[in-house]
Amino acid sequence: MSLRDGISWQLILADLALILFLVGTSALTEDTEPSSLDADVPAQAVYRPRPGAPDIALWLEQQASDPRLTLTIVATHVEGTADNAWGEANRLADQARKSGMMVRIVVREGSVEDLYARLGYDGVG
Repeated sequence: MSLRDGISWQLILADLALILFLVGTSALTEDTEPSSLDADVPAQAVYRPRPGAPDIALWLEQQASDPRLTLTIVATHVEGTADNAWGEANRLADQARKSGMMVRIVVREGSVEDLYARLGYDGVG
């Protein structure tokens, strides 16, 4: 038995762990479109309003408190639904502002409707 034979199972396990990580992270982002806004600044945390999820004010309380953080609410709408996207984004922003967080809203047209908030150090303000 050589040294190479003794570590082959470890390499296979490391490869499987990497594959699992990549599949898991792709599943988290599969329903969003890439954006130059999202690509420029890595998010510290991402909030998606879903049934059973805590409201955004509670979620913000659980995040790191840093005055340099900015909450960016991104609403993607399909053609003809911009007013609804603005309304949903503003509703989420109003909840977040109650916690004292600096908030900005980005509304854009896309092929699917989506709403999420991204907490990051993007130097706004």
